[in-house]
Amino acid sequence: MSEAKIFNNGESQVVILPKECRFDLNQKVIIKKIGYMVVMVPEDIVNRLFESGSGSASPVSLLEGRLQDFQEEKNRDY
Repeated sequence: MSEAKIFNNGESQVVILPKECRFDLNQKVIIKKIGYMVVMVPEDIVNRLFESGSGSASPVSLLEGRLQDFQEEKNRDY
């Protein structure tokens, strides 16, 4: 597991990601906080998940549902 550094910049925070976790420059990401976790997923990946048969759900609600399932699964393991 890698670590990231967090800095304050005015009223915002900056996260310095290790090389192996970086996104492409100018790539938009969807950010969701679930409990103590903060998940960042490239927007194009979320859109592809949506296009792969989610029905009427929005890409963000689809991501939230899958992340919620993941969190519940992790909670059962501990």
